[in-house]
Amino acid sequence: MRHPDYFQVLVAVDQFVNTLIGGYADETLSARAWRHSLAGERKWLVKVLNCIFFWQDNHCREAYESEIYRRQYPEEYRNGNSKRNGQSGLKPPPSEWGGVIIKLLKNGTVNREASGGGSGLMDI
Repeated sequence: MRHPDYFQVLVAVDQFVNTLIGGYADETLSARAWRHSLAGERKWLVKVLNCIFFWQDNHCREAYESEIYRRQYPEEYRNGNSKRNGQSGLKPPPSEWGGVIIKLLKNGTVNREASGGGSGLMDI
């Protein structure tokens, strides 16, 4: 296994700083800025970051799309192409999860929906 290249190290530092200031652990600052701008928040930050990365047409949007399409991942992890135990594709979650779907809502609550249609809310 070879050591990650400089780009991967920079992405890791970016994600670490983003996490320290309250962002998602696997999201860069630029992707977070674009995500917030889509919600009508902090549009000024997108302008600042796009100026810093002046050689890219729209750095923050590209960073966001990179997160969505998992472009920073190794090829084997993208689009469920993981090969594990000689099998291709993603495995379904363990049956002991009971088919629970968890959704983070904008108001800071988590919606847990059972596969049978029941749901419950809890504050986080």
